[in-house]
Amino acid sequence: MATNWSDSIPSNWVCNWYYFFFVLAAIIAALALVGFVASIAGVMKAPRGVTMAVSFAYLLQAAIAAVGSLFAYLVCDRALISNKGATVAAAAPQ
Repeated sequence: MATNWSDSIPSNWVCNWYYFFFVLAAIIAALALVGFVASIAGVMKAPRGVTMAVSFAYLLQAAIAAVGSLFAYLVCDRALISNKGATVAAAAPQ
């Protein structure tokens, strides 16, 4: 149920927009995962409680970024590209 003003926006533009957020969130997740590994490995010279709190924060940030990146990917892949293929297949004469 698209509104009239959104009919002129091609799906590939929307996919590129979500793909940008997918890449950005994946990079953030990777950096947070590197920070988590570094904090667990003892790179940070801090008391154990601080290290555990920082490690948990890195792990939580990585998980949230990973879920965000997968959501952005799925919006493009399933809602836009797959829907376009189904529409083309349904409109093809048999």
